[in-house]
Amino acid sequence: MSETLFISSDNLFQKIDPISKFAWATIMMVWTLYVAVPGVQLILFFVLLLLARVAAGLKPLLLIKSVRAFFLLGVFMIIFQTFFANGKDVIWTWGFIRATREGLNAGLNVGLRLIVIITISMILATTTDPRRLVASLITILHMPYRFAYALYSTLRFIPLMRNNATVIMEAQTIRGATIDQSLLAKVKHFIWLVIPLIVSGLQQASMSAIALDSRAFGYKATRTNLTKVHVIPIGPIIVAMSLAIFVLYIIFGPQAQAHLLY
Repeated sequence: MSETLFISSDNLFQKIDPISKFAWATIMMVWTLYVAVPGVQLILFFVLLLLARVAAGLKPLLLIKSVRAFFLLGVFMIIFQTFFANGKDVIWTWGFIRATREGLNAGLNVGLRLIVIITISMILATTTDPRRLVASLITILHMPYRFAYALYSTLRFIPLMRNNATVIMEAQTIRGATIDQSLLAKVKHFIWLVIPLIVSGLQQASMSAIALDSRAFGYKATRTNLTKVHVIPIGPIIVAMSLAIFVLYIIFGPQAQAHLLY
């Protein structure tokens, strides 16, 4: 069972220090939050897929499959905004239901923004070793190691919860549980999954806290670290290039701002 989403391989992104990757991811997320043009959002998404394939060694189809739940959520947000957002330019009606052009644009902005942010997060999570991340936060940013370990614990619990969900679903299947295709049955199955998942998460958090206390974690103000992190020039160069392109887009690109229409 993998404790993190990190996949060890030999590619450019894994050679870059975690701080530079976090800075790059922050710039890209701010960019997609600033953009309110669906076409630009799509361009950012396909650029990220190309970057993931070339620089991170991630296959686009596998990357999309790994976050398909968030993709479905993004599609739902697009549909919801299209039919329930206020707008004057009606493009389709059926009885009391109507779809507006303004709602479609707002839905595309919100849905694509979610998809792009999740894609950035997955690229970052699969190419960043949490141990190097903690070491970078402590040695480069001089963050207290207690906070750095708290971040590492957060990253570690996400895949653990995912593995627990898989185990719970397999256990329910072995016991004869069947998933009906109706919406109500799927909601009930989701509730059956969430409750034991929350309980197992609380148990793991409690066990981790007891293990830390038994080892006197946090007793001393500083601690040694066996993981060494070296900042290679390509990392800051990528960050500087991304920031420069973003600034140029702010100056010369479409200046539309996001509007949620309700």
